[in-house]
Formats: sequence, C-alpha cells, structure tokens
Amino acid sequence: MKLKLLKDGNNPMNTNSYLIYDEESKNAWIIDASSESKLFIDTIEKLGLKVNYLLLTHGHWDHIISADFWRKNYKAKIVAHEKCKDYLTNPMLNLSGLYSDIDELNLDADIYLKGDHGKFEIFEYYHTPGHSYDHLIYKLGNELVFSGDLVFQHSVGRTDLPGSNPKDLINSIRNIFYKNCDDQAIILPGHGNNSQVKEEKINNPYVPLEE
Repeated sequence: MKLKLLKDGNNPMNTNSYLIYDEESKNAWIIDASSESKLFIDTIEKLGLKVNYLLLTHGHWDHIISADFWRKNYKAKIVAHEKCKDYLTNPMLNLSGLYSDIDELNLDADIYLKGDHGKFEIFEYYHTPGHSYDHLIYKLGNELVFSGDLVFQHSVGRTDLPGSNPKDLINSIRNIFYKNCDDQAIILPGHGNNSQVKEEKINNPYVPLEE
C-alpha cells in the first residue's frame, strides 16, 4: 500500500476530518464527518477513490454532522463503537438538540465495534472514555494516531458534557493512550494542530505522563 493523508478542519467548529487513501488500490477511509469537505470531494473525484468506511471517534454532533452525506453519496459504511449508538440516536446526548441553527441528528452506524481494543481494516482501535463514554482512538501502524477529542496539542477534551467523566479521561490518556502509542507517533486530533505522543507526555499541562 502507498497511503496518503489529507486533513480538513475548514468548518464553523474547526473540527478536523481526515481522508486516508491508498494510491495503488484507490481504497479510502474517512475519520470523522465534520463537513461535506470540498477538499475531500475534489480528491475523491479526481483520483477515482472508493470511500469504503467512515470511522467515527465519537458521537458528538460536530463529528457526525455530515455522516449521512458520505454514506448516501459515496456509499461509505459508518463505523463506531457499540456505545456510540446512544449518541447517534439521541440529539441531547450528541448535542445537536441544544442548537437552534442545526438540525437534530438521529442516525445509526452500519458497523459497531465491540470491546476495549481491536482491529478494523488498516486501523487498530482503543476504547478511550472520558470526553464521551463511546470515544475511540484509531492507530495507523506505529506512526499515526487519530485522537479525536481525547488529546489535543497541549490540551485535552472537555469533561463538562453529558456522558463525560474527568477521571475516565485521565485514565484513558495515561493508561491507554500513552501506554499503547509510540512516543514518536504523530497525533492527529479532532481539533487544532497536530502533535506528537512524546510531546504530550512531557508538556501536556492537564495530563502529563506522571503526576
């Protein structure tokens, strides 16, 4: 495989989505559905990519708002953790019900991943509750980790939302994320700039490697 990666956070919430594709087979995967990304659409159409799956890190509205667009227009199957069903089908839990300027979101995934850890397609996933109780991170080899809203550059996800738990967040970062991700791995977060696992272990002011 000859994998390429595109990142797009050009939307009102500055929520990042990622397009990963294999130049040889033309198979493609999207992580999180924050917009009907023109960058992604242009690339898919230009290269003739087949978007097989849309993988969700969690079920908050800004990560799922365009999920049905990718499913209907590109036949991408939506993949999420089994606990994400609560979020996808409940506008108050996915937070879309709190905003008057967006439609309430109520949808279902095509594939629900089970358990705390596993493999799906080219990715390895870990269940990392805290920001939300359905949250997943996805590893691509030892080089890349898609951290969703678990860890950002020198920051972490909010824990004041329905389904959040600050103790779970700290445990997920310290005992799952830090322990299972290579120090040199690039962090591709749900918001903001990229970082590196080693950088966050040393300099993250909210959850350093050790207290």
